[in-house]
Amino acid sequence: MATFLGDSNLLEGRVAAQTAEAVTIETPSRMIVAPPNSSAAPGSAVHVCVRPERVRVFSRPEPSPDIASYENLVEASVQRGTFKGAFVEYRALTASGQSLIIHAQPGTDGRLEPGDSVRVAWRKDDCVVLTE
Repeated sequence: MATFLGDSNLLEGRVAAQTAEAVTIETPSRMIVAPPNSSAAPGSAVHVCVRPERVRVFSRPEPSPDIASYENLVEASVQRGTFKGAFVEYRALTASGQSLIIHAQPGTDGRLEPGDSVRVAWRKDDCVVLTE
């Protein structure tokens, strides 16, 4: 999580591959697909930035047909949820210990409670790859 950009999710990883269509980043949680970045050479350390409002949370075990439209998906556990008026801010933790912030519209994802297992997803085009 980063606050110098406002609330943002920053995922550490290493570039596994790059094509004209996408860059694949290996993180402790799983592989992430992001838009290409000419500065991200294979093997280099990078951060993937994803804004909390671009992250979607899916309850488990209920399958959702919408989930197939997301290229990036990680398993996580809800740590807390806070109603912030226009959105509910969830804090979740992946199995690898990565903290994630999710801004969900009230009522769109149901009410999640601490300890709930969820799938957290975002699209390739919602990522920004930051090189060092």
